[in-house]
Order: sequence, then C-alpha cells, then structure tokens
Amino acid sequence: MRELLEQCCHVERTIAEIYRQLAATDNLSMKLKKLFSELAHDEEDHAIQLECALEVPLDRITILDDVELSRVKVQDLQDKSRIV
Repeated sequence: MRELLEQCCHVERTIAEIYRQLAATDNLSMKLKKLFSELAHDEEDHAIQLECALEVPLDRITILDDVELSRVKVQDLQDKSRIV
C-alpha cells in the first residue's frame, strides 16, 4: 500500500509541474494562466494529503485494504499519461 501511495504522490507532483509549465506559457490569457496555476496548487495539495496518509502506520489503515489497483495498473496509467 505504501508503494501505491508513493506512486500516487509522484503522479500528483508531476501533474502539478505540467500545470505550472502551462501557466508560464507566454501566449495564454491571464484567465488561463490563473486556471493552470490553481490546478497546479490543487495537485500539490493532493500530494501533501498523500504524504500525510503515508505518515499513518500501516496497521492503522483498514479502509484501503479493498483497493485492487495493482502496481501494474498504476504503471500502465503512468505510461499512458506520458503519451499525452
């Protein structure tokens, strides 16, 4: 479970960086720049929440026992996101 949460945190930070780069694009309107900046902030918040979840001792996490998202599925989704 820890590895899955770490991977999700990495994904959130990667997406935040994509949004920051989009917000820095010169030819975008201020409205779009603001939108991308807000989205980057949201993704960074998600990463922080996942880091907080990583602080919880594993024996205390019961709600996540039913998660059936394997490492292979996570890797597949990450690979697909690189194509886009």
